[in-house]
Amino acid sequence: MKIGFVDFWTGFDPKNNFFFHSLNKLGIRFKVVKPKKADVLFFSCFGNQNLEFTDAKKIFFLSEDFNLENFNFDYSISHVPTSTENSSSFRLPLWKMYLDWFNVNTYTNPEYLIPLEYIDRNNEFNRIPKNDFCSIVYSSEYFFRDKYIDLVSSYKDIDVFGKNKYENLLPEGEYYKLQKLSNYKFSLAMENEISKGYLCEKLIHAKIAGNIPLFYGDDYAKIDFNPNSFIHITDFDDESLLNKIKEIDSDKSLYNDIYNEPLFDSTPNIDGFLDFLNGVIKN
Repeated sequence: MKIGFVDFWTGFDPKNNFFFHSLNKLGIRFKVVKPKKADVLFFSCFGNQNLEFTDAKKIFFLSEDFNLENFNFDYSISHVPTSTENSSSFRLPLWKMYLDWFNVNTYTNPEYLIPLEYIDRNNEFNRIPKNDFCSIVYSSEYFFRDKYIDLVSSYKDIDVFGKNKYENLLPEGEYYKLQKLSNYKFSLAMENEISKGYLCEKLIHAKIAGNIPLFYGDDYAKIDFNPNSFIHITDFDDESLLNKIKEIDSDKSLYNDIYNEPLFDSTPNIDGFLDFLNGVIKN
């Protein structure tokens, strides 16, 4: 079988990515070819070249908060929740692509994958003493980030990193981000949007680094993750949120209770996705 990839993000490697390794895991015999020669074409939302190819079976991966209805595909993989009756779409939140399901260490982009054994919190990042209060890493400017940075900073200063107006850059790569986060008790882990099912790496990076995440994002986080392991900041009005942070920060026992909550209620897996992909390829 001939597999192609097109319209993915910068740094995407056609021979080292989540879908490539998923196909190998399933034992499917295939080779990666140019898109125009593909029997099965995986495409994403970072271009329109896929429109040139009409003969292949087309599998769309939506990694951004866009409307699925704006794209033409045979099958879709996205953050959007689906019904059990919909056999052509599968929910695969982006955070799952930051875990090292296949023991490959890197997909080039992302350059660092979280080892599965790090999920139990016994890892190189959360063993680092948490001597600093709170940080945030981001690159996209949104008003709600400024709002919560200002709110939390009214209690104690927040350290802000990333490609943003504060110009406090980190070395490129997820590993250096986790290293930096690991010095802090809290992290503002804020999605770019609140959209049904849309969950990226923000929350898992904060938790793996040993922070208590102050999370801004969709309520689906309470389904994907253990809701007791983070503070969902939109559950509070501003005054109540600030009081909650102060309470946790000043009460070591309470802090440790939340800190020690596991990220997941049960061990995560990609079994459902592999079943879906196997069915798509063989259909």
